[in-house]
Amino acid sequence: SLQQGKSLSTHDIETKYVDACVSKNCLVTRDSDATETEIHYSDRTGNHIVWYEDSVSVDAKKEFLKQRGITSFSFWAYSYY
Repeated sequence: SLQQGKSLSTHDIETKYVDACVSKNCLVTRDSDATETEIHYSDRTGNHIVWYEDSVSVDAKKEFLKQRGITSFSFWAYSYY
């Protein structure tokens, strides 16, 4: 990494990368294990990967925990303003 990553909201990520990705080699997929959305793209600084949680991945994780008897959840976003 050449610099610190920047936090983006789900809305910003979906607007910039999912709805209309203009970056070179843009590929949006869903990780089959973690169920998080994974975005690969290239720009003038190199190749990048963005992972983010959305309602689908959060619901899958909640269901996984419920199946194991955990029914109380909380969320935490580090360094997110």
